Amino acid sequence: MVQKKNASVEKFRKAVLDIADELRKGRKTLKKVEVPDTVHVQDLIVGKNLDTEKLRVWAQENAQVGLKYSGVVLLWMVEYLTRTLNLALINNAALRGIEDAAGHMKRRVPGKSLGSKIKAKVSNTIKDRSVLVSYLVYYMMMAGLLFGGQVISRDDNQNKKEKGNKEVKAKQSESAPVVTITEHAEVKKEAQTNVEQIEQTADIKTINPAEAQFVKLALAEYWPEIAVGLTELETYRAIPKQHGNEPRETNGLGCTWSYIYDSAGKLHRNANALGKTKTRDKAGNYEQCKRHLLYETLPALKQAISNKQNIGAQQAVALVMAGYQRPADMKGIAERISKAKTVQQVADAFSYYPGAETWRDGTLKRRWWCAAYAIGIISAEDLLGLPRDAFSRININNVYRNGHFLFGAETVEYALNRARTGDKSNVKAFLSDFDEGKNILARVSTGQSERPKLDLERAQQTTQDIQIEQSMKKLNDADRAFVAGKYQQAVDLYQAAIDADADNMEAYSSMALAYKKLGDENKSISYYEKCVTAVKDGNARMNANKSLLLDRDVKASSYYNAGLAREEMAKIYQARGDVENAQRNYDLAVKNYQTALENAQMDDLRETRKQVYQKAVNRALQQKQKVSKSGKGKVAYDSATQKLRQKNARHDIFLYGKEFDGNMA
Repeated sequence: MVQKKNASVEKFRKAVLDIADELRKGRKTLKKVEVPDTVHVQDLIVGKNLDTEKLRVWAQENAQVGLKYSGVVLLWMVEYLTRTLNLALINNAALRGIEDAAGHMKRRVPGKSLGSKIKAKVSNTIKDRSVLVSYLVYYMMMAGLLFGGQVISRDDNQNKKEKGNKEVKAKQSESAPVVTITEHAEVKKEAQTNVEQIEQTADIKTINPAEAQFVKLALAEYWPEIAVGLTELETYRAIPKQHGNEPRETNGLGCTWSYIYDSAGKLHRNANALGKTKTRDKAGNYEQCKRHLLYETLPALKQAISNKQNIGAQQAVALVMAGYQRPADMKGIAERISKAKTVQQVADAFSYYPGAETWRDGTLKRRWWCAAYAIGIISAEDLLGLPRDAFSRININNVYRNGHFLFGAETVEYALNRARTGDKSNVKAFLSDFDEGKNILARVSTGQSERPKLDLERAQQTTQDIQIEQSMKKLNDADRAFVAGKYQQAVDLYQAAIDADADNMEAYSSMALAYKKLGDENKSISYYEKCVTAVKDGNARMNANKSLLLDRDVKASSYYNAGLAREEMAKIYQARGDVENAQRNYDLAVKNYQTALENAQMDDLRETRKQVYQKAVNRALQQKQKVSKSGKGKVAYDSATQKLRQKNARHDIFLYGKEFDGNMA
C-alpha cells in the first residue's frame, strides 16, 4: 500500500516538473520573439507638430514589447511557483530536512533541561502536524521567491553559461564554417588568440547555411563597389576614437566592433573598448569592414531582399551602403522599393529612416548618394573622384524637398561640384597607396552601365521641381563666377537663384561669402553689411518655412561668414579710431562665431570645423580686448548674460536653429 502511494506521489511529482519544464520552454521561446523597433520617442515630434502616424506605430511597438516581457515574467513566476510547490508539498524535501534536524536535535540533547524540553516539543510538533508545517514552509518559500527568485535564475543561467563554454571548447576541433571568409595574413595570427578569453568577451557567429552561399557570392561580387562607397560615406579613423556621444570607439570604416577568428575558424566580435581598441593599418581596417559585412550586413541584406521586386545588383549595393551602420533599415527600404511604380519612388525609398532626429539630416545627405547610385544617376567612378565624407558638404534642402530626393541634372552637378571642393585627396588616391586598395580599384566594375535598368517609369517633374532646377542652374553659374573671381556677377546670379526658389539656402550662404569678398577688395562696410543681411535673410527663411529640414551645417557656415564680416567691419572702425563701433562689431562677431560653434556641435560636425569656430571666438575676443586697452573706454563682454540667453533659447535652437541677431547692438 505504501509502495503504491509512493508511486502515485512520484508520478504526480514528475507531472508537475514536466509542467515547469514546458513553462521554461515557453518562456525561452517568447524571449526570442523579435519585436520591431522602428520608431523612437524623439521621432514623434516633427518641427513642433506631433506625427500621429508615428505615434500610432510607436504605441503599437511598445505595447508589443510590454506584452512580450509581461508574458516572460508571468511564465517565469508560474514556473518557479510550480517548482516550489513540488519542493514544499509533493517532494517535501524541505520539510524532511527540518524533521531530520529536529530528530537529530532530540537525540543529542538530554531530556531534563528546559532547553531540551523546548527542542523536544518543536520536534514533536513538526512530526505530528507535518501537513500544517508543510503549508507554512510553502508560503515562506513563496515569499522568499519574490525576493530571491532572481538569484535562482542567475545561478541557473551561470550554470548554463559554464555548460555552454564547455560545449564550445569541446567543439574547437570541429571543421570550419561553411564560408571561409578571407586569406588575409591577420587571420593566421588571430587563430592563435586565447580562445577562452574570446568566449568571455565576444558574440560568436557561424554563418547560417541558408545564407552562406548568398553571403559568399555577394561579397565576391559587391565588395569593390561597396568598399569605394564606404570609403566616401564612412568616416575613416586610422586611430580608434570615440565619436560624439557613442559609447564605443570607432575605427576603420565606421566599425565600433572588432572582428576576430578563433582557431576553429568561427567569427567573433568584441565591442571596441575605450582606450583599448587595436590600431590597424589601412589593409587591416578594410579587412575589419569586410568581416562586419559578413557578420551582420550581408545576412541582413539576404533577409531584406528575399522575395522583393525591383532589386538587382545595383540596388543591393546601394542598400548595403545605406544600411552598413543600421542593417535593420535595409528591410524598410527594401519593402518600399518593392512597392515602387516609378524610378523616383525607388530613390525615395532610401529616405526611410526611423532613427533619432539628431542624425536625420546627415543620414539623408548620405542616403541621397545611395539613392542616386541605386537608380544609376551616379556611378562608382563618380565616387572615386570625391574626397572622403564629401556628402556632408551639400545642403540637405538642395537635394531633398517635400519628402523626396531631387535628381535634376543641375542638382546632380551641384552635388558633385560641392562635394569635390577643397580636398586634395579623393577616394581613388586614398585607395591607391596600399595593396588591398589597389585590388579594389582594379576590380571596380567598369560595366556598371550594362546592368539591367529598372523596368519602371520615370515620374514627370512637378512645377516646384522645375523651379528648383532653374534655381540650381543659376546657383551653378554663380559658383563658376565666384571661382573666377567675378564676385559682383556671382552676387547677381545668387540673387537670381533665390528669386527662382526662395528656399535655396545654399544661395543665401554663398551670396554672403561673395559680398564678403567684395568687401575684402573694396574695404567697404556696406558690402559687409550686405553679407550679414544675406545671412539674416537665409536663416529667417529657414526658420519661417517649417517644411524645410534644418541644416545646421549650412547655418554654422552662414554664421561664420557673418562673423568674418563683422570682424572686418570692426577692423575698419578700429583703423578710423572709432573704438565704440569696433568693440560693438567684435561683440557681434563673437556672437556669430559662438552660434556657428553651437550649430556645429548640435550637428556633430568634424572636429576641425569646431576648432575653426572656437579659434574665431577666441580671436575676436582678443581683438576686442586690445581695442579696449588702446581706446578711451572699455566695454566688457558679458559672458554670463550670453550663456543665460543661450540656455533659455536652447529648446527652440534645437528644433529650428537660432534666430539671427547679427545686426543687433
